[in-house]
Amino acid sequence: MRTQPNFNPYVGSPSRFSSTRGQWIRQGDRLIVFPDDQLPSQDLELPQEAPANPPARGQMSVPDPTANRATNPFAVPLRWMAKVSILKNGRYDQGGSGVLISDRHVLTAAHVVFDVVKNPAQYSVAVTVALDESKLLGTYLAAKKPDISSRYNADTLDNDFAIITLSRPIANLKFPQLGGNSLCYWGSSACGAGTTAVPVDPGNLVRRVAYTAGYPKKHGGNQMWVFSGWLASVPQRSPIMVFRGETTEGQSGSPMWIRDGSGYNLVGIVVARGNVNRVIRLTWNVVEQLNGWMLAAEKRQ
Repeated sequence: MRTQPNFNPYVGSPSRFSSTRGQWIRQGDRLIVFPDDQLPSQDLELPQEAPANPPARGQMSVPDPTANRATNPFAVPLRWMAKVSILKNGRYDQGGSGVLISDRHVLTAAHVVFDVVKNPAQYSVAVTVALDESKLLGTYLAAKKPDISSRYNADTLDNDFAIITLSRPIANLKFPQLGGNSLCYWGSSACGAGTTAVPVDPGNLVRRVAYTAGYPKKHGGNQMWVFSGWLASVPQRSPIMVFRGETTEGQSGSPMWIRDGSGYNLVGIVVARGNVNRVIRLTWNVVEQLNGWMLAAEKRQ
C-alpha cells in the first residue's frame, strides 16, 4: 500500500468474440464477459462481514466502518480475492492484493507490480487465490510482465491499475472446498453469482457503503480481511474516490465493490492510504484499457 504524500469499447454481437476468453465488452450500458458457458451455475453466498444494505442517496447517516477477518474465504465473492506476491530472485519480497476478473487475469494496482515491470530479470509475480493462512485455492505464476498504463507515474494515482496474466486458465479448476464446483471469476455471467463490473456515475456513489477485501501487512499479509466504509468524495472530473473505511499496507490492488440488489458491483481499486484512503474509480476509460490488455494477452496465447 502506497502512502500518498500531502478500451475502444467493443460494441456488437457476442458471437464476434466467441473464440476469446476473459474479456470485458461494453454493449450499450452493460459490461459483459465472454465466453463462460461451460462453467456451472452457483448460488450467491453473502460474506457474513457485510453490514446492512447501503443507505439511500442523500441519507444523512451511514454505518460505522467495519474491519473483520474473513470467516469463509471460499464464499462469494471472497473466493476471487488474490494475494499478489512479488518475488525478488525467487524469494518473497513484498505483496499486495487483487481480484480474479477472468479465467486468467487478475486486477491489481500498478505500484504493486511496478518492480516486475521495470526489472523482470530480477522480479517476478505469483498469485494465490482465496488465501487465508493455510486455506487457499492454489498459487499461480504470471505468464509475462504485468500490463500497466504508459501514462502511469509513481508520483500520481490516476493510472495506478494493472492486469496480471496468469500462465494458464484457472476458472474451470474444480475444488473440494467449493463443493466440487469450478472456481469461476468475478463478473462471469454464468457463475459469477451476481457479481458485475459496470461503471457507476459518480453522483450515485457518494455516501454509498463500499466493501473491500485484501491482505493487510499488519496481520501478517496472509490473512484475508474484509472492510466496509462509505465513499465520502467521488468527483466527476477525477478518477480518485475517498473511502472512509480502513486501508493499510498490503491492501493495495484490492477490489472495492458496492451491493447492488442481490449481487455485488465492482466500482474501484484501492491504491493509497494517508490522511484519507484513496480508490481509483472504475470508469469506461479504465475498462477500455483493461479490456485491451486482456484481448492482447489472449491473442498471444
